[in-house]
Amino acid sequence: MHAPPIHVFAQCGEECPELFCKKIQVNPEIFDDILNQLDKNYNRALSDHPIFQSNSNNPQFPVAVQLTIFFNCAGHHGNVISLKDVALWAGVSMGSVTNCTNRVMIAILDQHNNFI
Repeated sequence: MHAPPIHVFAQCGEECPELFCKKIQVNPEIFDDILNQLDKNYNRALSDHPIFQSNSNNPQFPVAVQLTIFFNCAGHHGNVISLKDVALWAGVSMGSVTNCTNRVMIAILDQHNNFI
């Protein structure tokens, strides 16, 4: 058994930044800055946003994985990439791709003034 690429990809930023940037469309340092960006109103990082909290028996993917899926979708928009392509690349379901993308968008929009 092999781990899906998405779970290994987080390590790729340090070891192969050019590959990380090509697939995710953002430098590893910027990715980490976004992941750890503090919301000045609540003094919490993007990764601590309540949208990423779950009391379900099915835990969410780590926030870094969700952010990676989001950037892969956002960086390859239009007819260049489909939901199915992202799901196959990440080794997750198409519903998971949609859920991850929606959660990240909610968290980022909540911190709009900090990012823009």
